[in-house]
Amino acid sequence: MIMINRLYILILSKMKKSIYTSVIFVFLIGVSSFLIGISFSVEDSFLSLFDAVYTKTNSADYSAIFPRGYLDEKKEETDILLRKDDIITQYELEDALIFLKTPISVENKEELQGSWIIRNLDRKNFLSGVSVVEKIDSIQKNSIFVPYICKSLFGFRLGDELSIRHNGIDRIFLISGFTEDILYGNRGIIAFDVPEDMFFELDRYLGDGGRSELLLVKSEDELLKQYFIPLIKEAEYATYTDIYDAKFSMHSTLHIYGIVILSLSVVTLVVVCLVMYFRIRDSFYKDYKNIGVMKALGFSNTEIRLSYIFQYFLLSIIGGVIGIIFSILFSSTVVPSIAAESGMKWVNFFHIWRAVEIVLIDLIIVFIFAFFATSAIRKITPAAAIRGYNSNFNGGVGRSFFGRIPLSLNFLSALYLFISRKKQNIAITVIIALAVLSSSFFITLFTNVVQNENGLSQISGMEKFDIVLKARDGVNIDELYKSIENMKNTKVVIKCIGPGGGGILCDNIITGRITVYDDYEKIDKIGLYEGRYPFHDNEIAISVNLAKSLKKGVGDVILIRNDYQDNVPEEEYVVTGLTQGSYTGGLDVFFSFEGIKKIESEANWESIYVYLTEGTDIENTISSIKYQMKDEIIYIENFRTLFEGQFSSVIYNIKAVIGWVLSVSMFITLITVILLVKTVMLNNESDFGVMRAVGFTIYQIANQVSMSIIPVLIIASFIGYLLSLLFTNKILEIMLQGMGVYDLYFSLPNGYIACYIIVAILLSYLISLFYVYRQRKYPPNYIINREE
Repeated sequence: MIMINRLYILILSKMKKSIYTSVIFVFLIGVSSFLIGISFSVEDSFLSLFDAVYTKTNSADYSAIFPRGYLDEKKEETDILLRKDDIITQYELEDALIFLKTPISVENKEELQGSWIIRNLDRKNFLSGVSVVEKIDSIQKNSIFVPYICKSLFGFRLGDELSIRHNGIDRIFLISGFTEDILYGNRGIIAFDVPEDMFFELDRYLGDGGRSELLLVKSEDELLKQYFIPLIKEAEYATYTDIYDAKFSMHSTLHIYGIVILSLSVVTLVVVCLVMYFRIRDSFYKDYKNIGVMKALGFSNTEIRLSYIFQYFLLSIIGGVIGIIFSILFSSTVVPSIAAESGMKWVNFFHIWRAVEIVLIDLIIVFIFAFFATSAIRKITPAAAIRGYNSNFNGGVGRSFFGRIPLSLNFLSALYLFISRKKQNIAITVIIALAVLSSSFFITLFTNVVQNENGLSQISGMEKFDIVLKARDGVNIDELYKSIENMKNTKVVIKCIGPGGGGILCDNIITGRITVYDDYEKIDKIGLYEGRYPFHDNEIAISVNLAKSLKKGVGDVILIRNDYQDNVPEEEYVVTGLTQGSYTGGLDVFFSFEGIKKIESEANWESIYVYLTEGTDIENTISSIKYQMKDEIIYIENFRTLFEGQFSSVIYNIKAVIGWVLSVSMFITLITVILLVKTVMLNNESDFGVMRAVGFTIYQIANQVSMSIIPVLIIASFIGYLLSLLFTNKILEIMLQGMGVYDLYFSLPNGYIACYIIVAILLSYLISLFYVYRQRKYPPNYIINREE
């Protein structure tokens, strides 16, 4: 009890003596805890929302869509499979419709190409029911309910008109609500819901070609898919999804943001603890005699060390709680923009145990740094403390040594101050270098992603075309191709299928996405990671993610079949190259035109992409094409604008994070400089008092202190820049591998980084000048006596 009371008195006195430092430490710990809380919120909220939607809709674990009546034809095989109680706990069949390879569009939005499932909004099934999260007041006959991801990612709005083009006819629907669905409401697979009357009308309109049925299955068997593969292979267009694929599709991008924010928070926490370490060690210079006296009075080494450790323990708890409260209050404004691809209406969840974890993380790291920072206390003896500590402060370099150097007195004083604080300089160098590394990393992101589309192109793997257009049915696409090729300012014209259009089954395991270009030598090959694109009809290039899933690489053979057509044999293809990119989830398969014809004999060119010469006005060229081609084209758009629109949420999030990081990094730099200046003033009070007494002005002393700091800042900035030069791209590659990106080259914006460093050094110089200049109100005799 006596020890606790003594510790309490010691801790209280230390906090009173260093209120400014305590406030700064609490603030920085709060910033780190806030970021950790946001990172945890991304993960926890997704998992909680996923579980909530899964429960609310009673989602099936697995689902497959087949032509209607197909399962009845395979009744014997189906019954054997579905009645295995050890595999399947519940199943249902539900009528559905499918529009294969059909374009859809919403007013003023990019046309989306894909295969779309239509379900009956008024269905009475128990599995995978409808969960409407937003809707308009009245339901019309042509109402359509779309997954929430169409709002958060594609920008659809309530009341918009949705057009579905099939067999050359546009059918117009009114978006009347947004739904949540685990299996059919993510980026991978999307299903729409329409009222029952409209469902039956579409059923008659589509005929046998689109009439389908969904098989919905509940099962805890993660390998259930393999049991259905024989049925899926034989069906005309059967396709399959499960909760594992759905969860990956929803979670992959969210996970990247979580890692980025967590990494930033850890860097901030380490920097805060380095500042703490630096402050504890430097406080020994001021408290050296006091520590010796305390030992003489009976205080043990353990008690004195614990007084420092518990002081920062208490401050870290206060800062951690403040950061957690702010993350609870404001994560709702930060996370929803990050969670656009989750496919769910975002609600932030906070678990009390996460708060405990955050505080424990803070305390453990603070303890480690404080434990080592206070290890020097055991070396202090009462007798040695009476003689003072400053005798060894300059590391053995005497003042007489500096007196023999033929330089100005102000410069020599600054040089002395710089050389005499070796350990502090090392700590400051580490702190500033980390701050510069963090800042230059995000400045590099800003210039390569926000300012320049090249970075987004590398991440997405998408070619940087200027114009995309689609021809009407019946138009000779080769003649259209030649007409555009002969136009003024046309650089390159490319016919294509996709990119990422249609599905093909690879090795009877994974469904890939088809991309075909008529001439791969014409494209910029942004997404090519290894090898080359296909030349011959038996060659393909595949994405790295797909290669890893199939455990195949360049030179291996893959069996591929078109799982949307019946009675089509598998064909063997040799992998000639690997690609990377995030725009189709990293499951791309690139064919030559003759190669895709082997498994899809009716394949035709779908789109034309155009590169224009440098400096050409894209919009004017589009107007010219529209005027000349008139009714031959049904869709034409500025691809660069579309490209930027697709990644607008990414750009917005990066802007927000960059602003935050640069502000925090600059703040850490300036706070560190202030703490260093404060330490220099404390350690040299007597010397500065004498200098004032013999005629030095306060400005000269302030200038000497500020000049002594500049070399540290320059060295630390250079080290931070070198680290960013070496590791920026490597860090990005590690972060983005989950999205299918394995090789990046982001050039460092040396000018921006240099400007940031110069601003940081100038601000540090001015702030240190101002801080020292405040001492002018104290006369020399007061400063000398205070030191005594």
